[in-house]
Formats: sequence, C-alpha cells, structure tokens
Amino acid sequence: MLPTLAAGVFIYARFKALQWKWWLEGVRIGDVRANSTLEAHALTGNYWTFVGLLFASGVAALTVGLAIGLMPKIPGIILGLLIYLALIVQYSILWRTYFVQRVWRIVVNSLTIHNLHAAQDVAMRLDASPPTALGEGFADSLDVVGF
Repeated sequence: MLPTLAAGVFIYARFKALQWKWWLEGVRIGDVRANSTLEAHALTGNYWTFVGLLFASGVAALTVGLAIGLMPKIPGIILGLLIYLALIVQYSILWRTYFVQRVWRIVVNSLTIHNLHAAQDVAMRLDASPPTALGEGFADSLDVVGF
C-alpha cells in the first residue's frame, strides 16, 4: 500500500505540473502569448511536504487521542472534538499553503509573456447593449476543469 501511495504522489505531482504547463502555453490573446519553463518535477516537493506534514499531524493527533483516552469521559470528549476541529483547520491551512499559494508561485515564476506590448491598444468594447447575467459573470460561475 505504501509504495502505491508514493507512486501516486509522484505521478499526480508530475501530471499537475504538465497540466499547468499545457494550460499556460495554450493562452493566446491576439498576438500576446504565454510560455512556461515549468518542469515535470517542479511540484513534487510541495506534494511530498504536504504528505509529510499531514502524516506528522496524524501521528500527533493519534498520540493526543491515546492520552485523551485516559481522561474522564466528558472532558475527554470535549478535548477530542476540539482537537478534531483543529485538525480540520490545520488541513485547510496546509492545503491552501502547499496546493494553492506555493503552486501559484512556482507556476508564475516559470511564466514568460511574449508580445505584451501588443496589449497596449486593448480597450473595452462600448456596445449599446447593457451587460447581462449571461456574460462573463455567468461563465465564471460554471466550474470548468477546476477553475
């Protein structure tokens, strides 16, 4: 089971790095285009750090849980619930840190925008039609490929 988990972390990290590169290099707005130097192994360290910290927090929670088992029933239940809530908050913080903030930093640092000067003449189109809910706001509300 453990070798499968390890292989899964490596494969998924490489898949996400290649997916990010594919998405970035597909950006074309007129003559403006993006290029990425993101390598396949660029996100592996983030993923392993997340898995390691999650494992360490699980071991710590298990240790505290065993100590709670020696406490009287009501205070033990209350403390157990507080620790459970703290683990949920910790997981959320780890997720945001290692899968959102640091991934974006790595991705943006690999990004090069070509012909950016061509975007200087971009202007908002002034139509007589008022904006509707079926414009960009509606399209933004649709969950497409995780964005």
